[in-house]
Amino acid sequence: MQYLVFIGIVVFVLLVTALLGLRNAREQKRAFYAHMRALQGKAPDKKYTQDSFRHIPTLFFKHRRDDSVDDITWHDLDMNGVFMRVNYCRSAAGEEMLYHCLRNPASMGDGLFKDAAHAERQISFFAEEADARLAAQEQFEQMRQSTKHSVYDYLDMMDTKTVRNNTPHYLVLFLMAVSIALLFVRFEIFIVVLVLLLVYNLLSYYRIKSEVEPYFATFSHVLRLIDGCRTLSRLFLQPAYRGLFDEEAKAMEEQVNAMASFRRGAFLVMSSGGGSGNPLELLFDYLKIFTHIDLIRFNQMYRELQSHADNVDRLIMKSGALEVLISVACLRSSLADAFCIPQFAEGEAGTLLMEEGYHPLIRGAVRNSIRCDKNVLITGSNASGKSTFLKMTAINAVLAQSLHTVCAKAYEAPLFRIYSSMALTDNLQEGDSYYIVEIKSLKRILDAAQTKGARVLCFVDEVLRGTNTVERIAASAQILKHFASRNVLCFAATHDGELTAMLGSLYDNYHFDGEITEDDVRFDYRLREGSAVTRNAIRLLRILGYDDSIVASAEDSAQEFLQSGVWKAV
Repeated sequence: MQYLVFIGIVVFVLLVTALLGLRNAREQKRAFYAHMRALQGKAPDKKYTQDSFRHIPTLFFKHRRDDSVDDITWHDLDMNGVFMRVNYCRSAAGEEMLYHCLRNPASMGDGLFKDAAHAERQISFFAEEADARLAAQEQFEQMRQSTKHSVYDYLDMMDTKTVRNNTPHYLVLFLMAVSIALLFVRFEIFIVVLVLLLVYNLLSYYRIKSEVEPYFATFSHVLRLIDGCRTLSRLFLQPAYRGLFDEEAKAMEEQVNAMASFRRGAFLVMSSGGGSGNPLELLFDYLKIFTHIDLIRFNQMYRELQSHADNVDRLIMKSGALEVLISVACLRSSLADAFCIPQFAEGEAGTLLMEEGYHPLIRGAVRNSIRCDKNVLITGSNASGKSTFLKMTAINAVLAQSLHTVCAKAYEAPLFRIYSSMALTDNLQEGDSYYIVEIKSLKRILDAAQTKGARVLCFVDEVLRGTNTVERIAASAQILKHFASRNVLCFAATHDGELTAMLGSLYDNYHFDGEITEDDVRFDYRLREGSAVTRNAIRLLRILGYDDSIVASAEDSAQEFLQSGVWKAV
């Protein structure tokens, strides 16, 4: 009777635990769905820390291309900020794939939007079918990043370790089996042999376990990825998804099946142990200690994972690509009607047209339009909007070729390789002055223009500002002229009005202007045709409270130079 009472209590406890687990899972699901519905039509609300970007670039570095957006351009355009604005992904694979797409806009023809029409149908499905999208996002949430490291970091770490041979483990198990069998022959001898074997396994277990335990995180990452992709493949094959994702689902299923041997028996290694106080788990722990079955399975899984690293890579890219499409659908919803789907011209020739383009990171940004068949030179007063316009155009070119989405009313252009030379600084580590950094930055664009690939689209802010006026103007004119002769589409901003006349046949002139009163300056940030005719640098000194004598003397000195071409001694 006492045994029945004990069994009843155990069953009751297990039943209550299971019911509580189900209730918590339902509550978490309900909270997740509510959060995602509240986020619809809004910018992402993710919080980023200093370590947030530790894992995100790893897929990109694993598959880096020669025509990728380089580090200088990425920094110039604050593309980390753009990434955070467009990132609606829940899983590590999705975030890594999104970053990879943004860094490889020139690969659009063979990337995520290789079949642009089909990709647009998939994005439209996610935009229109909220329940189907949420079901997928819930599964991606289960695959979210649990550490600051990427799966690729762990896989790379595995390559440095020599796998232990299982032969010693098998030999001890064999001797144990023989000893147990011979207990009935010479008990007093073989019981000692059995105890010694058990003590040997006990003493060696924790030493070996401490050596291999750091790699359990790798297995956990990969197992979560495999299980998530298996669920996703089944989900996307359901009728509700209209057959739009059959190819991706079957591709994931193929990779999951290829790794079935890795997943089989993984519980031996990944079980949490008897820390919960469960008698069965405690018993299982002792079994592992005295038999080393988890260490044997670890070595098997380790070898299998090394041979299936490519399958893991494909799972990340396939599942990540699907989540990027969801992220694009969410991004477009947050932009309301203030976006367009880009149109791309065949070949390298063609006009770049952007109507009412705006910067995605600036709230209430002024919209500007431009149509250019040749290079563009932009002049204007300080703080009038030149740099922002360059960044806006460059960012939208990246978004067009990576996410098939542009913050504009219309966008038409050929495919480009995109470079910039804008927010440069001295390189103290290499001992380079600002001017050296500048000319190195411009040289890399000239070099890129001489290699095979799509036409280069570059953005240069204040060419050679790090040197004296005479040499700056002379060298800048020749560099910008060379861009034009190399079939580079260049957008350049400058304070040097002389360049507008020197490059008039090669560059179209545009400018930004502002209205300056006695005590204020107002900019409308509107792009206008032609070169700038007003100067405001000295007048801004007065507005900011500089002494009148400084301002007056500066104005007189500038006016005398404009008339005589010679600077007067001060």
